[in-house]
Amino acid sequence: MTQFMAEAIWSRFPIKGGNFYYGLQNSAKDSAVIKALSKKEPVLLPDNSWKALTKYKLPRTPLEYRKDIMSNSQIAPILQTCYCTSLIRTLRAALALNPQTQSLLLMFKKAGTSGLDLYLDIDNSKLLLHEKWMDFERSHGENSTDCILSCK
Repeated sequence: MTQFMAEAIWSRFPIKGGNFYYGLQNSAKDSAVIKALSKKEPVLLPDNSWKALTKYKLPRTPLEYRKDIMSNSQIAPILQTCYCTSLIRTLRAALALNPQTQSLLLMFKKAGTSGLDLYLDIDNSKLLLHEKWMDFERSHGENSTDCILSCK
């Protein structure tokens, strides 16, 4: 199949209708991830269609979807609070314990209401975290008074 044909076929899929198309490879796991993160309806494509379309990178996998959201989000400024400072210090200490993670750069991103908490960008040695984790109330949600391990 040529790229022109693949693009013509892909243009016929109702993407704006709330569907997220995915392939057979990790179908059970992908379906749950799609529902949770994209708030779209997962639609399993036949294997031959999926392979032909992904050859030209037309549909995205759930992993590619997560990477696009976190990588393309703006960098959030670091909050100057004790909680945020302690969180960053703790994360850096934990990452330093393993030679494979000690070189990771922590970055907080303005990922909005995407539902994503973090993304490990191995290609660029970055751990991308949602900005909500810098703030005690936002990271703990409605249960902030129930947390006995964290104190403001």
